[in-house]
Amino acid sequence: MLQLTAVLAGCDYLASLPGIGIKTAFKLVQEHRTVPAVVAALRKKFAPKKPAGKQRGGGKASRTPSQATASTQASAQDVATKLVGHPAIERVRYPGLPDDPGHALARKQMTGPGSMLSIEVRGGADAAQAVAEGTRLWVHATSLGGVESLIERRRRWALENPLVPENLLRLSVGIEDPADLWADLDSALRAAT
Repeated sequence: MLQLTAVLAGCDYLASLPGIGIKTAFKLVQEHRTVPAVVAALRKKFAPKKPAGKQRGGGKASRTPSQATASTQASAQDVATKLVGHPAIERVRYPGLPDDPGHALARKQMTGPGSMLSIEVRGGADAAQAVAEGTRLWVHATSLGGVESLIERRRRWALENPLVPENLLRLSVGIEDPADLWADLDSALRAAT
């Protein structure tokens, strides 16, 4: 929630600058998509108030930003837990796992472990690249994510830090069904290694 508060404060600040209206501020934040809940929160904060009376949507409640964040974190935890011990995986890096070196610090400083994790795939760079290209549901892209789940091999870029392992994949878990995400990732891992 601290991240979301900071983003909302940043949007208020951007909108107060000369020549930058709320639409521009909203667009800037939306394009960066660093927190899946940002867009929904900004729409709720800055949308015109609906008149009282009958509302659209047939009474269905929309998810709040905190629910969306909790959902993506739970999905990331599920995926990370299943990856531990997978025959195609050498290492899982996720602060939500009790054995992760950052687990204690994350519990102390964060309200949840987040929705990003990284894995090291057995078989080196070629196997990792094959996994990233072999998923159907995970989008193979460079980004910290949005509402869709992303997968990327950082070392495919020539200027990436050489300390980053060649076989490392970064995963950003979105709002898709965790069972579907797992089935797609597991299939790509089994096909590539």
